[in-house]
Amino acid sequence: MRRLHYWAGWGLGIIALSWFASGFFMTLKPIEEIRGNHLAAEPAFDLIAADYVLPLVEGARSVTLIDALGTPAFVINRPDGRDIIHAKTGGPVPGFSEDDIRAKVGSVLKIESEIARMVLKDKAPLDYSGPLPVWQITLSRPANARLYIDAKTGQLVRVRTSRWRWFDMAWRVHILDPSGENFNSWWLKLASGLASLFAISGLILLWRPRKKRQKDHKSKGRRAPS
Repeated sequence: MRRLHYWAGWGLGIIALSWFASGFFMTLKPIEEIRGNHLAAEPAFDLIAADYVLPLVEGARSVTLIDALGTPAFVINRPDGRDIIHAKTGGPVPGFSEDDIRAKVGSVLKIESEIARMVLKDKAPLDYSGPLPVWQITLSRPANARLYIDAKTGQLVRVRTSRWRWFDMAWRVHILDPSGENFNSWWLKLASGLASLFAISGLILLWRPRKKRQKDHKSKGRRAPS
């Protein structure tokens, strides 16, 4: 039982150290700065204060009013896909090409920067989760900053910085899941099991029959030097 308590304590100690270290790292910078909120600009117009045209919608799960790179638009989500409707004309929005994005990408930024690289992604990169296809735009400054703009809506979906990537790695360590999304991973179950073994074995080691305690006490008394 002592050996079990010893090794369970070692395993639990290593896991606890990873929790504390990753949690401390995530508190070093404000979350708004980690998410890149200081790079993204607010919509150029008031989405609520204008008169818009929304055609009759049937079978929609949700209807959302968005800023599509300076164009007000409705996103109609259906079970089989989504429709993008121009909020002023009621007509469909055909999507945004590379030239469209390049011409208007400055409207979503608070800083002066240039496009260093631009790629249309049909599969989600490691640092992105959201609708596809998406334009991945790498900025010249700050270094390694990326914008993800929905190719169908022209909406800025994600901002990713080098700090966010370090934060994301710390988050995966903190929740004991390599994917960063599963709160029921085997690593977390292992940590819970080690904690349970550590606590139970410790309680067993603390408990001994009364006669055993008295016997040990008398034995120690007889061995004590005069």
